[in-house]
Amino acid sequence: VLGHFQDAAPELRQVLEVPRSWLKWAAADRTPVRQWGAGPVSLIGDAAHPTLPCLAQGAAMALEDAAVLGQEMAAGAPIPETLRRYEHLRQARTAKLVTKSAQIAKVYHFSGALAAARDLMLRYTTTRIGYAQLAWLYDWGREGMR
Repeated sequence: VLGHFQDAAPELRQVLEVPRSWLKWAAADRTPVRQWGAGPVSLIGDAAHPTLPCLAQGAAMALEDAAVLGQEMAAGAPIPETLRRYEHLRQARTAKLVTKSAQIAKVYHFSGALAAARDLMLRYTTTRIGYAQLAWLYDWGREGMR
């Protein structure tokens, strides 16, 4: 990394020199958990359910979280109760996204014969089949905010 920024401003070089090493794949996720907060505090988005970018939905999940949380807050229940309900409503969907993204990451990083088989399968998978497998992800708003 430092080799690509030889002529960078000294302040930027200082920031880039902080890590001991640089990884090609710096994304991180976490096994899904059932609760994202306690009492009057809860997390949303990647803070609650960090995911690998393989389904390109990190920001979308944060927006969905905000929509559901806003809807639940409007009901006027006590905040701790509202936050636990929001967590309950969002947990299954975000856990599925995190799990599927991790599975896809493994497939993306295949090498050798497995990579060739993956590429062949993708070449002959139609858009219709691909969409059908991901309808749960993209049809969220049609089923209500869950």
